[in-house]
Amino acid sequence: MIKNEKGQEYNLIIMDDGKMNTLDIGILNSIYSSLDETKINIITGNGRAFSAGANINNFLGISDSKAFDLSVLGHDILDKIENFPMPVISATDGFVFGGGLELALSTDFRIAGKNLKLGFPEVNLGILPGWGGTQRLKNLIGKSKAEYLIMTGKSLDSQESLNYGIVNDVYENFLERSIDLAKELYSKSWDSLKNIKLLMNYGSFYEESKLFGELFNTKNMQIGVKSFLEKKKPEFNK
Repeated sequence: MIKNEKGQEYNLIIMDDGKMNTLDIGILNSIYSSLDETKINIITGNGRAFSAGANINNFLGISDSKAFDLSVLGHDILDKIENFPMPVISATDGFVFGGGLELALSTDFRIAGKNLKLGFPEVNLGILPGWGGTQRLKNLIGKSKAEYLIMTGKSLDSQESLNYGIVNDVYENFLERSIDLAKELYSKSWDSLKNIKLLMNYGSFYEESKLFGELFNTKNMQIGVKSFLEKKKPEFNK
């Protein structure tokens, strides 16, 4: 179900079970294991769906303790994706529901196609998002908007998702745009990218000053400043 296509600058991870790309812990682990620390990573689906979420059939008859364990395991994997050193992009179209949206929210950027349908329908099952969706959506768009979407189970189209600030861009050819973004990011200083991501997840003013200073010891900083002064395009990561 998980395939990799590697370009020079990007690592494309494709979810395709021929249906709706339902998720379980094993699939989440496979996605995480497919990430590459030397490339910009892109996760996408099969066009019909990025992922319609977890397999609801697996919920029947499980105990509260097993449900708790399932949530904790999901948190652990999505936290690892969120904190992966190199940027991760979700190229999304079709259905992005439940656990699929939680996966997308754990990535750095979300590029949507024109046929996107996105939301958290868990309330209609008598449950709630259990793989970090409540916290990541709240942090992304604010408490009131997140509560509204999660409590109503409302689904959004691509333009509505853009208006809410859940996706970064909407394109007809969303995968091509995601690859272009990956190439753009790949050309930047990886030292800068990794430290910016670290600050976005765990930063403080002190950590910002600390990492700012540390970057002055990197070869990429020397390349960038020298190229600027010489009015040339920098060639980082050499």
